[in-house]
Amino acid sequence: MQKLKNKKINNILKLRVINMISQLREAYHALIIAELKKCRKEKIKNVFLTEEDIQECGVSREIFNLLIDKGFLLEYPNRKYRTLLTDIAVRASDIRIKYGGTKYVLETNIDYRKRPILCNEFVVFDKETNELMELKKVLSKKIGDVFAQNFLKGLQAAGIKGLSRYQYYSILSILTNSKDVVISAPTAFGKTYTFIIPILMECIFRVKDNKKGTVATIFYPRKSLGSDQMGKFIRLIYYINQTCGVNITIGIDDGDVKRKKI
Repeated sequence: MQKLKNKKINNILKLRVINMISQLREAYHALIIAELKKCRKEKIKNVFLTEEDIQECGVSREIFNLLIDKGFLLEYPNRKYRTLLTDIAVRASDIRIKYGGTKYVLETNIDYRKRPILCNEFVVFDKETNELMELKKVLSKKIGDVFAQNFLKGLQAAGIKGLSRYQYYSILSILTNSKDVVISAPTAFGKTYTFIIPILMECIFRVKDNKKGTVATIFYPRKSLGSDQMGKFIRLIYYINQTCGVNITIGIDDGDVKRKKI
């Protein structure tokens, strides 16, 4: 009886936390939009929010205090306020060689766009759900039960604890569809895992059949981007090799690679 009571209390507290986070997010966005409107009329460095502005955004005193306490809303003299996001924008637009010197940035512009936040909890690898069972089924069909279990352990060891909704369905589509797949998502939205995981699956599949050779070639438009992704690939391949007992290798070819005459 006591356990059920504690569970009920925990569920209530969890709902309150979720509700509070939602209120904080909505309030913060409302304040940013209020600042943006002011930026249309005056220079960004002169943009501040007053307590009246904050009240007009429908921000309660409790949420206001939380935003201040967490550093999302900054307080200036004369009871003026600025969101952390706008404060960063102000500082970025006022870069100088020295104090009082000439500005580097001569023109500034600020815009507001809503973007979804990547949530890698649609499928969590250590929590049995119907979606995870379906993923395991697809993996097992491709490389067998033992490799499939070890493959998921390798992903977790590499820091991949789960997948977002679009990552999950993209990977399933690639693994179960013989046709080409096009994946479109915002920058830093986890597109890499949607194609590297199926590639590694194919690598293990070929290891099982004692096949050698190149499985995939990945092209990047910029050398810096390729170099950045290389570290992620190496880490992931290292742990997959460890947990699956295979020897997948990777190479990079860019302008710094020395050429050999054959």
